[in-house]
Amino acid sequence: MIKVDIKLYSNKCPKCKILHNKLRDNMIGFKLIENIDEVLKKANELGVREMPLTTVNGEYKTYLEMIKLIKEWT
Repeated sequence: MIKVDIKLYSNKCPKCKILHNKLRDNMIGFKLIENIDEVLKKANELGVREMPLTTVNGEYKTYLEMIKLIKEWT
């Protein structure tokens, strides 16, 4: 299992579900955050206006960056 601090802030959009499944299916540990207040707070904090909002070791990663990282890790 990959050991990094990954947080997936999700509003259950299609890309959120895809990323969730890719992380889970590749046994990459992550924390799923679906509480809308927490999601909006983090989005405002980072100035992000797209989902999924994902952080790796505290650094924001776009959906495409996450797909690339998952491919590198597996």
